[in-house]
Amino acid sequence: MARFLFVVTLLFLAPLGSPAQIRMEVDLDMLQAVMPNAHSFSEKTGDPPVYTAYGIGADGSTETEIGYVFLTSDLPPEEFGYSGKIEVLVSMDLVGRIIGVKVVHYREALQSSHGDFLRRPGIQEQFSGKHIADAFRVYRDVEGISGATISTSAMYRGIRNSSRRVALAYLRDRQPPRPVGGDETAPAITLEDLERLTWLEILSSGLVASMEVVRYEALGLDLTFSYIGDEVLGNLLLGPETYASVREQAETWGNDGHLMFLGLDG
Repeated sequence: MARFLFVVTLLFLAPLGSPAQIRMEVDLDMLQAVMPNAHSFSEKTGDPPVYTAYGIGADGSTETEIGYVFLTSDLPPEEFGYSGKIEVLVSMDLVGRIIGVKVVHYREALQSSHGDFLRRPGIQEQFSGKHIADAFRVYRDVEGISGATISTSAMYRGIRNSSRRVALAYLRDRQPPRPVGGDETAPAITLEDLERLTWLEILSSGLVASMEVVRYEALGLDLTFSYIGDEVLGNLLLGPETYASVREQAETWGNDGHLMFLGLDG
């Protein structure tokens, strides 16, 4: 991978009659601000596009891959704040922990009364060390800003969702298990197989599906759905005792063990 750097200019061409788009530059100082332990970075490449960060490995090599840096705007759909898009540069290590974030562009009506509120001390810094499996819920997992809930929620969702997509693309070191109802000639899924997977890997496998429901002022719920007529998946999500009890109750309803799991987070 090329190790050249370090000014990348992203040009957005707007059609005639539409407002001109912002030219966003990512330079070495910005990359090192969010990934300070890196010695060098690759050019932006891949799908989704990332800058690969290199640092000192356990063997002392400075060419060891230590994480990724990416723009939330490179992983659409982008999240909208109260007045517009919020673009953030994010860095993540190889186990799914956020190293740093930097708001690179936003233009909100609230800036006239709140100032540069998304760059206040502590807002960007609070993400350092958080794992991307966290929900990043305002006032629960991360601090919010009074009077700017819509904007902060949009920023936090953008960081979370883009990080998870990068993790699914670059951090997976195992093939996902065969989905329930898939190729019967493939090896059967065991509970031990699923327990070795992260929640993000389970989501990517198709065994469960998720959606986000955003309510007023960007407060919302994460919904998770799964068919748990399959014993292995039911044991994973509910635990063997609870799943057995639910199956027994369901049989009294005459549904032949067809069960759906609905998880709520928010």
